[in-house]
Amino acid sequence: MNSQPTVILHDGVLEGRVGYSRKGIRFFSFQGIPYAKPPVGKLRFKAPEPATPWDDVLNATEEPPQCYQRHIFKYEEVGGQEDCLFLNVYTPQVNIMQFVKINNCRGDCIQPAIHHCYVLT
Repeated sequence: MNSQPTVILHDGVLEGRVGYSRKGIRFFSFQGIPYAKPPVGKLRFKAPEPATPWDDVLNATEEPPQCYQRHIFKYEEVGGQEDCLFLNVYTPQVNIMQFVKINNCRGDCIQPAIHHCYVLT
């Protein structure tokens, strides 16, 4: 029997992992959930398109790539990838997870602007 938490979303099934806070509180982690198609090629500088659904169980146990950005202290250093439209979710319970789409969310200077956000309810 698989002890990793799984959730079923509209786009497919996610397999996450169990983690523990510094105070020993258990939580469930789902990382690298695609929320839009990568903004590359013909999709660059266009409105985001919904993520492509997946058939297999998606491994959501590792940090996804970050978007291109300058280092906060070493301004000359730039790192990241264009294929970076992912969401990380940390929750104390998995049986109540539901994603609600919110259009036109914006970030700040540390967290770049994005066009679609999801809130865990």
